[in-house]
Amino acid sequence: MNKFFKKNDIHVKNASSVKEYAYIEDKNRKFRNEMEDTFCHKDILARDENCGMFAIFDGHGGRHVADHCSETFVREFHKEI
Repeated sequence: MNKFFKKNDIHVKNASSVKEYAYIEDKNRKFRNEMEDTFCHKDILARDENCGMFAIFDGHGGRHVADHCSETFVREFHKEI
């Protein structure tokens, strides 16, 4: 882990659908006490090694909807393809 990544950050080298990906949270405590953004990632989507899904959901004043989206988005998207 390099100096930019913290304990809860994600850094995946040698992914299938892309060369590499990462997610880093920057809790800007000057404006908000807690991080409200969430994310989801799926490197291989629909059994296609060349297809991946990476999304960030902005909480905008609360995490409830962003959490729901990060937990269900890939599954619901997969139903539609």
